[in-house]
Amino acid sequence: MAIKEKFFIQGNKVMLYKRGDEGQGYAPANWYVKIKFPRRPAARQSLGTPDKDEAIELANDLFQEQKYRNKKGLSIKQTSFNSVAKQYLSDLESRAAIWQQLPPRDRGNLQWASNNKLKNQTPIIQQHLIPHFDGLNIQDISKKDVKAYKRMRQTYWIDGKGAAMDKITYHRNGRKVSRPKRPSEKSAPSYGTVNKELTVLRQIFEFAHEKNLLSSTEIPAIRNLPKPKNYDESHDRPSFTEDELETVLKTIAKKWEGQKNLKHKLAHMRLLYYILLLSMTGMRVTEAKNLRFSAFQTYNHHGVQELKVTVGGKSKKRVLTPTEGCSEMIERWKKHHKANAKKHGWDYSDDIYVMTNEHGERIKSHDRALSAALEECDLLYTMHGTKRNAGSFRSHYITTALINSELTPIQLAVNCGTSVEVIERHYNKMQSTHIPDKFKFPSFINDYF
Repeated sequence: MAIKEKFFIQGNKVMLYKRGDEGQGYAPANWYVKIKFPRRPAARQSLGTPDKDEAIELANDLFQEQKYRNKKGLSIKQTSFNSVAKQYLSDLESRAAIWQQLPPRDRGNLQWASNNKLKNQTPIIQQHLIPHFDGLNIQDISKKDVKAYKRMRQTYWIDGKGAAMDKITYHRNGRKVSRPKRPSEKSAPSYGTVNKELTVLRQIFEFAHEKNLLSSTEIPAIRNLPKPKNYDESHDRPSFTEDELETVLKTIAKKWEGQKNLKHKLAHMRLLYYILLLSMTGMRVTEAKNLRFSAFQTYNHHGVQELKVTVGGKSKKRVLTPTEGCSEMIERWKKHHKANAKKHGWDYSDDIYVMTNEHGERIKSHDRALSAALEECDLLYTMHGTKRNAGSFRSHYITTALINSELTPIQLAVNCGTSVEVIERHYNKMQSTHIPDKFKFPSFINDYF
């Protein structure tokens, strides 16, 4: 870069100059400033004016600001938000790699570094934060800019950039992948979704503070969206009645028995077993996805052989006791996998995932097949319009246990890995009509009739 004009102020610590490649034609060249402190990289930036007196005034103000930052040990160079966000992602990747190498028992102390955090935050940063704050230095982002982000995200899928997208395109394992838009990507995001993104934004600013790119006073206030009025606090988990669940099981079993295509026949069988597994254990969907046959173990309890299942998915591992019949179902499932292993040339062991196809490959989701089966039974939605999913079988298990068993709420909560409060608020669908005999208690009033 050629300099065609320059002079110094502030005891030669500040140089003002004009670049030789600017000012061609009718537009006058703008002044630039270079500020240098001992043992620190020089900071350069455009002052945005061709007027010398105005440039000197701006340079003096900038020098005082940079002098303060230098004294506090902060970077005097302006850093783009994009650069900081990418550094933050790189740091997450490094931490996740360390986390992955740790023994499972030690990972709980480093949840900030887990693969899930990297997986969840990467699309937020790449798809929303970086595009929105593109062109801004992180030191210049204000509370006003954060408010603009909130407004943008609330209308992104309605009349923003997201509305014009037919498909969602992203990169996975080094290749470009496209998928159809989900229903949630055609309407306004929930306040919780936006607040998760604001949490990531807050963490990026905290990261910049740790790297001495920002002082604590330069971090803008990032306030979460308030909870909307009339917000459904219950987060209702739709369930199935006994008759509804029986209808689902019989419908899938009928398709299994009548299916001529072997591939589809096996898929129906696995879906049936998957539903039975969730209904007999009350485990979470994530726990079922991570389940291996080695998790099922028998033990002696007062001379009786009992079955226990060690599961993990949401947080730490726990042990649950399934209902009767689960042992027989698991043995049949094992037998099915062993036959497929022999037929297709792979080695069976109890360490394989329960949700495995005939080729020994892990099945990560039954969601699409389940939705199709429920829709065929006209049970995909409740009478109130709430969509059922695999989590509805957990709700059915809890409700059935409360109605038919002698378990106390706390005993049931322990087996389900949750609290009594969560069971009462989210999962319990018991009504008085389920247990009318319980309300036929003695009373002197009965003598009148």
